[in-house]
Amino acid sequence: MASLEKVRVQLLDGSTGEVLKEVDVLTSADAVKFDDGETFQQKLDAGTLQGPKGNTGATGPKGDTGATGATGATGATGQRGSQWYSGTGITGTSTTAAVFSGSGVSSALVGDMYLNISTGYVYSCTVAGAASVAKWVYSGTIKGPAGPTGPTGATGATGPTGATGATGPKGDTGETVRVGTTYANGTQAKLFFKITS
Repeated sequence: MASLEKVRVQLLDGSTGEVLKEVDVLTSADAVKFDDGETFQQKLDAGTLQGPKGNTGATGPKGDTGATGATGATGATGQRGSQWYSGTGITGTSTTAAVFSGSGVSSALVGDMYLNISTGYVYSCTVAGAASVAKWVYSGTIKGPAGPTGPTGATGATGPTGATGATGPKGDTGETVRVGTTYANGTQAKLFFKITS
């Protein structure tokens, strides 16, 4: 190792260059002071000895995928979907929502549907609730228009011969006839054929 040279430190007058004082060089951290009055040693002990903030470093490589987390708690039960009901308790074709307390639907939700099985009319729920609260409105029918009259069917087969009827009343003798404008008002007369030679 090369030998070290000793350094002589003097305090000089800034204007004349005159040596004012010979001084010893101190190597203690307590000898170095910052602008805020604290020494190097004080900042070192307090952990506040740090330089200015450096530039942001380059982005590091992507880390490995972490382990799968634990399964979360079961969520609350959601509201049921729309349902269809049927019966004859909801009637009419009004497009103004109304309450039908005899519908038989105890817990309707908005969007539920109702089919009147007698008329084929369909209704939708617009206000949810019990039968005394829920409101329904006519929305259409599942019945189409009446179809055209079908063609006449083929003639059926001849039926069997009927039973013999009862014997009628005894008729007039063969030698009599009725004379008149109608049978009902005619008079009875005997018929005679004369043979001529």
